[in-house]
Amino acid sequence: MPGPLYYYINFHNIQFEDDSSVSQAFGLPFLRDIDWELFLLYEECRGFSGFADDKEYTCDRKYGPEKELSIKLKRITEEETKKFTYITAREYLRKNHGKSLGKPLYKNSAKHFMSIQARGSGKSYSSSGIVNHNLLFDGATDYDDYLTRRKAKQFFASDTVVGAIDTKYTVPLLKKSSTALELLAGSYKLGDEFFPAPLMIDYSGSMAPNRDITSMSGSVLRHRTFKDNPLAANGTRPNLVVLDEVGFMYNIKESWGAVEATQASKQKKNLVIWALGTGGLVSGKAALYAESIFRNPQDYNCIDFEDIWEHRGSIGYFVPYSKTLNEFKTGENKMTDDLLANMYIENRRKEAKKSPDPTVYQTEIINGPMLPSEAFLVLEGAFFPTLLIKEQLAEVEGGKYKKYTDASFKGRLVFTQDGTVDFETIQDEKPIRKFPLNKNDDKRGCVELWAKPQRNPDGTINRGVYIAGIDVVDKDKATTDSLPCIVVMNRFTRQIVAEYTGRTGEAKDFYEICRKLLMYYNAMGMYEKNLIGLYNYFDQNKCTYLLAETPYQLRSTDTYKAGTNTSKGINASGSINSEGRNMVKSWLQERISTVSETRVYETIYSPAMLTELVMWNPDGNFDRVSALIMLMWLDSTMYKEVTQKVEQIKTFLDNDYFSKMGVLKKKPIETFNSNYYS
Repeated sequence: MPGPLYYYINFHNIQFEDDSSVSQAFGLPFLRDIDWELFLLYEECRGFSGFADDKEYTCDRKYGPEKELSIKLKRITEEETKKFTYITAREYLRKNHGKSLGKPLYKNSAKHFMSIQARGSGKSYSSSGIVNHNLLFDGATDYDDYLTRRKAKQFFASDTVVGAIDTKYTVPLLKKSSTALELLAGSYKLGDEFFPAPLMIDYSGSMAPNRDITSMSGSVLRHRTFKDNPLAANGTRPNLVVLDEVGFMYNIKESWGAVEATQASKQKKNLVIWALGTGGLVSGKAALYAESIFRNPQDYNCIDFEDIWEHRGSIGYFVPYSKTLNEFKTGENKMTDDLLANMYIENRRKEAKKSPDPTVYQTEIINGPMLPSEAFLVLEGAFFPTLLIKEQLAEVEGGKYKKYTDASFKGRLVFTQDGTVDFETIQDEKPIRKFPLNKNDDKRGCVELWAKPQRNPDGTINRGVYIAGIDVVDKDKATTDSLPCIVVMNRFTRQIVAEYTGRTGEAKDFYEICRKLLMYYNAMGMYEKNLIGLYNYFDQNKCTYLLAETPYQLRSTDTYKAGTNTSKGINASGSINSEGRNMVKSWLQERISTVSETRVYETIYSPAMLTELVMWNPDGNFDRVSALIMLMWLDSTMYKEVTQKVEQIKTFLDNDYFSKMGVLKKKPIETFNSNYYS
């Protein structure tokens, strides 16, 4: 049992809720399966590398994944690497070795921890235990060294930062820490004299926001808020930073980078960032960035886990709702009875689903997530059908639809000798599948096709079958995290058949990709004409016919002039974007045909597009959603303009009077009179 867990279970008093009354009592926590797991992971993060007396196995990464680099840097010799068999800390810590192997060693550099847990897991109490252990024992990992230095008055000194976006998240956690210090097990009273617990320390200061407490040995516990200040931890040298409720930290990435920079110069890092979130307690853009770290743990030096729930690669640590239900924990080791817990949850969901209000079911899932994707659902502010799109995203990234993303065509568009455009598949090209991107991610991307154009027997493509929406940029160098994007849709099947999202070397390179993609599908494209670079490029290349006309209902009589930039594209104002999002929302839930129950969202195979639809909020950059808005305006316009033109060409002979009198023959339905949906 790790030292921090031994301390937590035997000395760290927590508050219990008594279901039978309003009273609350304090006591030592239960030792549950999830506590074992959490504290063993903390050891892994602290750099656990094996036991001193084990002459056969080691968890020191110099003997494993870092061996080649360590030999090159002369941190270890080739001969030395043959002395031990490397085993991962995670596997080694869970073994029963049958005998004592001496003291634990911590030779590995520390790693971070990103966790999303269902409510009721007790993560705040366990985190307060970790905080107090680091303060009480000065961050020491070697007991003998710790005692020797204390006797010599040469103390270790730990530096702990507890932070969040707001004090309403830090104050409750630190209240748990201060209460546990006051009630530290082992104190007693003899007559009128009080004797504090042997593990108790002298400290001074305050746990108020942005204040510190300091122990006699020099260890510090700091209370920081990161609201509007991602640099709140600057000037500290922490070995432990606890970030609570990261689902609300809209500046989590900036704060994370600033905290890591406090140890940038150290060869062996001893800083652990212990980042915690609660399923359902996420908000807008903050949820987007927190999930980005959770889905890409290795990019942030976090320990990672296989996604055994949705099979979407490496993720952070996830605790499902079933593991938090103490009612279903049995035996001396408080192991969860999964069968009973899952039955209970399934019944709750079934009852919630009966409600005519869909938010009842969605709230039940958010508050009791059983899958990682459910933990990041945003109830407030969710615009598109989040639950449905999340399910599709899980299928695309790890389920039955993964084959479509693997089998898509990836490459570039090229001109052939006869002047037509063809698609050249390039095996090594990689489209951008992640959203949002990190600073150092490759932003070039590539053209990705899910369906090549359907051609007539003579090789032609009917005009009007394919349309595109374009989110444009004018600047060659990005000043934001925005990326230009073009998406192409088949109006018959309602499916997105092609996409390019990426940052090209120059803006004109993106315009050229748009031109070729439109020519390849014989499509017309709607774009935001607030930026004129795209139109100018198409005008120079004599192909403005590929750009869609401004919708008739959006034309200004003062500025509209046929044959110029004023006759093309859309000025994307707030109201136009709002109406466009409504059209996107309706399109997502359309059936792909009258004889199919399949909805449009089930035919989207772009993970990044699905992620943007799930995480959309008014504050962020969602380039694919912007392109879809342009696409939907064009789709709607084509339908409405056909209808309007049919009305406009009626003559007096089209009056119902002549038809009723039988003086006119019935005319066959012409192509012009039919819309593109049939």
